Amino acid sequence: MMSIYSDLDPMNPFYWRWWPEPVFSRNDEEGVLGPGHASFTVSPDGTETWMMYHAHGNDSTPGRIARIDKIVWGDEDEGAPIFPRPSGYNTVLKVPSGQTSV
Repeated sequence: MMSIYSDLDPMNPFYWRWWPEPVFSRNDEEGVLGPGHASFTVSPDGTETWMMYHAHGNDSTPGRIARIDKIVWGDEDEGAPIFPRPSGYNTVLKVPSGQTSV
């Protein structure tokens, strides 16, 4: 992941911050392998950020399965997203804030 403060010149490579490691990766313990292609959205009431992505499951799961996990944000100085460990296929998640039915 890379980021830059909005008041800096994006054409200057010295202003960019690089994370040295992947910010979102597999979770072998939960059987989430090869996560990829993420999209982001907000909860119905606009208070939460959710990431939708796909990942392989264990050997008995053919192809990739669509998944969703909640993202939280760092403090005002950093402001970067804090990615969770990918949730396993059988993990029960709380519904997004403002969601009235499942």
